[in-house]
Amino acid sequence: MSPRDQDLMERYIYAVTRRLPRAQREEIADELRELIGDMLEADPAAGMEGVLLELGDPAEFAGRYASPDQCLIGPAYFENYKWLLKVVLLCATIPVSLLSLASGVIEHWTDGFYQAIVRGLTDGITNAVTAGLTGFGAVTLVFAAVERYERRGREGERRWTPADLREEPSSARFREARQPSAGKFSASPPSWDPSGLSPVPDKKARISRGDSIASIVFIVIFCALLVFIPNLFFLVISREGIDGNWLLSSEIDRIPIFNLDEWGRILPFFVLSLGIGLADEVIRLVRGCYCRTVMVSGIICGAVQIALSVWLLKFLPLFNPELPERLAEARETLGEAAWVAGWNGELVTSFLLALIVLITLLEMGTTVYKTLRYAPKAA
Repeated sequence: MSPRDQDLMERYIYAVTRRLPRAQREEIADELRELIGDMLEADPAAGMEGVLLELGDPAEFAGRYASPDQCLIGPAYFENYKWLLKVVLLCATIPVSLLSLASGVIEHWTDGFYQAIVRGLTDGITNAVTAGLTGFGAVTLVFAAVERYERRGREGERRWTPADLREEPSSARFREARQPSAGKFSASPPSWDPSGLSPVPDKKARISRGDSIASIVFIVIFCALLVFIPNLFFLVISREGIDGNWLLSSEIDRIPIFNLDEWGRILPFFVLSLGIGLADEVIRLVRGCYCRTVMVSGIICGAVQIALSVWLLKFLPLFNPELPERLAEARETLGEAAWVAGWNGELVTSFLLALIVLITLLEMGTTVYKTLRYAPKAA
């Protein structure tokens, strides 16, 4: 092998191995040197450049060899990931931007028209960008976790190596192995086996895609509102009755429902609970039918959400402590015109907690029943 050929070979090997994990580079480099030598010996007329052309672009060659663990989200879930990401970004940015705009205008209306508009636009754009980045991160994290979980069951699959190309070391073999349309090799024997296909699930075992999407949209929008404009949740009491300009009137009381002074303590538990619900819905969407994975996810997520709900409603000051006093003042001021009712915090929290527990247990029970009754045996 001439010095020029040796230099070309080393350049190619470097271009391939620098894209691979450091722990594998030396072993792969030795395999490639042996492989290139065998190819050059089998077809001397092709020369080093011809052999390297047969192997193809170094980046593509490295990608063919790379472990699936190097992909954050693999091809099995990438299309669902892209589609859901678009839905989440739209649901997170559009409502947040519009409501932030409206909230900013209302809050600063007394400062003047132009000041209110500028502040509303600033809040809308800032919150929309932040909500979009948050939604992107949440969806990516959930899909990456699902991808890692699925790979655990494929750890024993055979991985392709450059040594596979030595089975028929002839230039004709390599020309046939290379697919011009895809620009990749197909030399390695397939690790996928049709006999491993899951059975078609019973219609009653299938999870409605529309239900999962609706749940995801609700979770994303509600979470975005809680994070960026929690003051949007308020009661309105007009001192002069309700008129056409009640929302912008200075003669109204806006009473926040949540305890915004303690919001820094409360919000993380809200976000954690909604994030767990989002992860469960994504797993349902990806799986598409009731199975063991969906059942285990539903049980764990449901139990954690019930525990978080108990903590939020019974151990944290979730609601505005001024609500009872402010509502009592409104009734005294407005008399018979008051449309507000009394506020019993203990009763409200107990009712909400009972409702959440009931709905969650029903959902968990339905998931367990449908999984045991209708799920495919192989799932």
